[in-house]
Amino acid sequence: MAEYILKFYPAFSHKTLEEETVFKKLFPGEEYEYQKIKNLISDLLNLAYNYLRTKPVYFTEFIPEINLTVNLRSLRALDLHEKALVAAEKKLESQKTRDGIYLYNKFLLADQRQILNTIKKPNANEGFDETFNAQFELSLLNLLKQYTLMKHVSIENDKKFSMKMYDEVLEYIKKHSDFENITLRQYRLIALLLEEKKEIYYRELKKIYTEDYDSLDEEDSYMALFYLNSFCAERYNNLAEKKYIYELGDLFKHAFSKDAVALGTFHYPDFIHYAKIFIKAGEFVTADEFIKRYSGRVAAEQKENVFNHINALREYSLGNYEKALYSISKVNFPSFILKLQVKLVHLQLLTETKNYEEARAAVHSFTQFLARNAVISRSYRSVINRFLKLCIMLIGVYETENKKEKKQKADEFFAQAEKLSSNLFGIKLWLLERKI
Repeated sequence: MAEYILKFYPAFSHKTLEEETVFKKLFPGEEYEYQKIKNLISDLLNLAYNYLRTKPVYFTEFIPEINLTVNLRSLRALDLHEKALVAAEKKLESQKTRDGIYLYNKFLLADQRQILNTIKKPNANEGFDETFNAQFELSLLNLLKQYTLMKHVSIENDKKFSMKMYDEVLEYIKKHSDFENITLRQYRLIALLLEEKKEIYYRELKKIYTEDYDSLDEEDSYMALFYLNSFCAERYNNLAEKKYIYELGDLFKHAFSKDAVALGTFHYPDFIHYAKIFIKAGEFVTADEFIKRYSGRVAAEQKENVFNHINALREYSLGNYEKALYSISKVNFPSFILKLQVKLVHLQLLTETKNYEEARAAVHSFTQFLARNAVISRSYRSVINRFLKLCIMLIGVYETENKKEKKQKADEFFAQAEKLSSNLFGIKLWLLERKI
């Protein structure tokens, strides 16, 4: 049965895979028996399960080495035990990745080394430091991983967690930074970045992400990028610090070079986000390479929307406003947050192309859109409504012909734009960069 059905891997969608057809292939000339084929399917599934039970995964690959040392010690084959232990220690240290699994295996080997020393020299007290340090770094890493995840969720969703010993651990890692393990140093910086939001922690974490990337496992490197991205987005959206678009460009370029732009499924909003950052950072060649490599992973039903949106952003960045306006007018995403961004770009382009009456109509339509949608948060709604009023002010400045009056209106416009509380989707910077 396995030999037959594996011919149709990976889709397994061929009509000859129907149960009765498979039965005829396996038992030619016999009358179809429902229970017989069901039993075969069940047996095959159990064989697959048994295979997966024994197949090593990344955190069990080293277990045979541990088992060998423990069993040799249990048999009191101490000379062989020590040789196996030395070999296992060398094998572990030859691994590039220095993650939590590495620390776990290091602790198990240190524990075996300590037991061996105790058997050979009962009063020597050798190996205790090594065992404790390995256990300590492993425990601290596990705590920091969980703390940072809970801290992030509590910030994003305004949810409270019982984070036992958090304050004590935080105080400890503020005073101590000389950890041997690179992954532990990473999560120390993530914890401090979440708590204090200081540039120095961002810089140090970015250095680990870019320079020590090969020492991190896939999940940990992705989490480093996740928190670096969050820091940059907050600085750009809340403080209107434009340099963080270029920081994001650097980070995403590195992730792209490592083929690590996603952890698992790559959704089309993520595809747009990467392409948008590359374009805004002026990395047009990288944007093209990125689109070429990953365009096949964009959901078919959204491809037209996605590529019209990206094309609009590209033409906008190049100053081709009419072309950009044409592309953005053809975009209609089902996602509310993407609809919001498209409406913002559309309004900006109407202003850039001096279609002022259409821009006013777009402001009116946008205001109604915000009022109708309860999904949008109060803070988002407030900022965007304020932006829409500033757009009307800006159009008024453009349409004023008297120079003195125009300057007065322009001064008032920029003063009000400066007071905008957020640079959400780059709207504050866009207003402040208008040439009047």
